[in-house]
Amino acid sequence: MFNLEASTIWWILTGVLVAAELFTGTFYLLLLALAAGFGALTVHAGFGTVEQISVAAVTGVFSLLVWRTLKLGRLKQNDLEIATDSFDIGQTVFVSDWCETGPTRVHYRGTEWSCALTADAHPIAGPHRITQILNNQLILEPIPTASPPTLKG
Repeated sequence: MFNLEASTIWWILTGVLVAAELFTGTFYLLLLALAAGFGALTVHAGFGTVEQISVAAVTGVFSLLVWRTLKLGRLKQNDLEIATDSFDIGQTVFVSDWCETGPTRVHYRGTEWSCALTADAHPIAGPHRITQILNNQLILEPIPTASPPTLKG
């Protein structure tokens, strides 16, 4: 039937993986295509089937580990980022009551947000100002409300 060389099979596999990545947007398929490409290069270098599969496997595992390490490092860095340039900073929300058993939720921009107080604030109901956004949590400070004037008599 067809007498395909090993390098042709590796290159076809590489192309199929790249095409699948383009259709799905899964970056991992691109890394596997890289590994298949290294398998093809191993054939061109004159190595046997065991070496081809070994090089492709090691390249695939190594590239996946490097990608995961870089991705997780970026995620951890993003988790610690505090948004201070958002247009939400300075906006006012109303806290009806602070929960003692779990996160307090406030309604803001059409959805429920988890919120917490700044370090020096005390939990009181009423209007609060957004000072920071940490991940998906609003950091609030109470807005002092003017007390009614007292009559001196």
